Amino acid sequence: MEKAKPRHGGWTKRNKIGFMYVCIWVFGFLVFQLYPFISSLLYSFTNYDIFHAPEFVGLDNYVKLFTKDREFWNSMAVTLKYTFITVPGKVVLALIIAVILNRNLKGINFIRTVYYIPSLLSGSVAVAILWKVLFMNDGFINSLLGLVHIGPVKWLGTPHMAVITICMLEIWQFGSSMVLFLSALKQVPQSLYEAARIDGASKPRMFFKITLPMITSIAFFNIIMQLITALQNFTSTFVVTNGGPNKATYVLGMKLYTDAFKYFKMGYACATSWILFMVILVMTIILFVIVLVCKLLLDAYLKTRSGYLLRAVGDNDVLVTSLAKDKGMVKIVGLAIASVQIGDGPAQVGLVGGGVEGIHPYLEGQAVAVQTLLEEHGGGGGHVQAKVIKQVLGILLQVVINADVDVCHTIISFVYSIAYVRTMSTRVER
Repeated sequence: MEKAKPRHGGWTKRNKIGFMYVCIWVFGFLVFQLYPFISSLLYSFTNYDIFHAPEFVGLDNYVKLFTKDREFWNSMAVTLKYTFITVPGKVVLALIIAVILNRNLKGINFIRTVYYIPSLLSGSVAVAILWKVLFMNDGFINSLLGLVHIGPVKWLGTPHMAVITICMLEIWQFGSSMVLFLSALKQVPQSLYEAARIDGASKPRMFFKITLPMITSIAFFNIIMQLITALQNFTSTFVVTNGGPNKATYVLGMKLYTDAFKYFKMGYACATSWILFMVILVMTIILFVIVLVCKLLLDAYLKTRSGYLLRAVGDNDVLVTSLAKDKGMVKIVGLAIASVQIGDGPAQVGLVGGGVEGIHPYLEGQAVAVQTLLEEHGGGGGHVQAKVIKQVLGILLQVVINADVDVCHTIISFVYSIAYVRTMSTRVER
C-alpha cells in the first residue's frame, strides 16, 4: 500500500490565513492607491466640482495650465528652486553627520538617536507651527540675535528669506538619510583604510577615494527619495508661510490644494497633480540616465586601458616600454603585486612580505593565484619571463573586466588593496 504524498500546497488552513493577511494589503492598495490614481487621471480630462457630475473637456485643463495660468509657472519655478536647494543640502548634511557619528564613542547610540528625532516628526503640523513661532519677528531666533546686538531679521516677511527659512526646515529633517549613510559607512571594509594609511593617504583623500565611491549606491537612493519628497512638499509652506509673501513659497502642492479645496476645481487640480507626477518621473529618469552614462563611460575607459595592456604584453620589450610610460598601468599591475621594476630587461616582480595581507576580500582568490604563479616561476624578487607576466596580467585584467562589483568601486579597491605599492615602487626605482 502506497503512502499518501504530503500536501505542500492547495487551499490549506495555513494558506487561508496567509491569504487573509494579504487581502488586507490588497484591499488597501486597490481602494487607497490604485483607484485614486486612475480616477485622478480620468478627472483631469473633465470639469468637475464635486457638486455636479463630471463634464468631459478633453485636454482643456492641460492647455489652460500651460498657456493661461501664470500661477502654475510661478509654482513650478518655486518648487524647482525649493528642490534644488533642499535636496543637495539635506543629502550633504546627512553625509557629514553620518561620517561624524561613524565612531565608537561612549554614548554614541544616544547621540545618533537625538539626530534622528527630527525625521520622526517630518511633515508634522506641530513642527511647522513651532518653526513658524521660532522665526517670527519677535520669535526666539530674533531674540538670540538681539543678545549679540543684531537687528531682527524678517525671516518670513521677505520673499528671499521666506524661501530660505522653509528650506532650512526641510534640511533640518535629515535623519532618515543619515541613518542610511551610516549603515553604508559600516559596510566599507576597514582593510581599505588601513592600506591607505600605510600608503600615506590623508583623511580627505581617503574620503574621496574610498568612502565616497563605496557608498555611491546609497547616495543615489537618498537623492532619488529626497527629490520625490521635495517636489511634493506642502505642509511646511502651508503652515509656516501659507505660500507667501507674494507667493514666494507657493509650491505646486499648495496650488493643487487651493484649486481643489478652495475653488473646488477638482478636474483642474487633478491635471496639476498629473503634471507634478510627470515632473517627478522625468527628473528621476534623468538621474538614472546620468548614472548609467557615467557607468558606461567608466566601463569603456577601463576596457580600453585593459586592451592596451593586453596588446602590449605580446612582447616583453613592448611591455616594459609601455608600462614605463604609463604610471597608471603600473598601479593596476600593483593590484596584487607589491612592486614593479621597469628596466631594460624582464620585469622584476615580488609580493609584499611574500603574503597577501591587506588585500580586499573580493580579490583574495585572485591574489593567491598570482602569488602561486610567481612562486612557481622564481617569484619573491626573481626574474619572470614575458609569458608568465602575460599570465599574471591576464588574471588581474579579468578581475577588472568581469568584476561583480561596480567598476568604480573596483578601481578604488585595486588602488588601495596592497600596502606599499607606491612606496615599494619608488624604492625599487631608486
